[in-house]
Amino acid sequence: MQERLLTALICEYFDWAQLNHTLKVYLPECNLQKDSWKSELKEFRSKNGYDLNRNGDSSPLLLDVLEGFLKYEVR
Repeated sequence: MQERLLTALICEYFDWAQLNHTLKVYLPECNLQKDSWKSELKEFRSKNGYDLNRNGDSSPLLLDVLEGFLKYEVR
């Protein structure tokens, strides 16, 4: 479960950063279909109460995780 979620977070970041070639190489390396990672993230967000349209913020969830970690580390 965690491996699939991490892979989906990385794919979402590649997509957001417009790293299209990197994503095209990464997906087959992970044995994933083109957009299968999107359903993994959608399922995670719905199970955990993440708003898909967080105030119009389109940044990837991986950046939210990093922000949360860095805020915790500063304390």
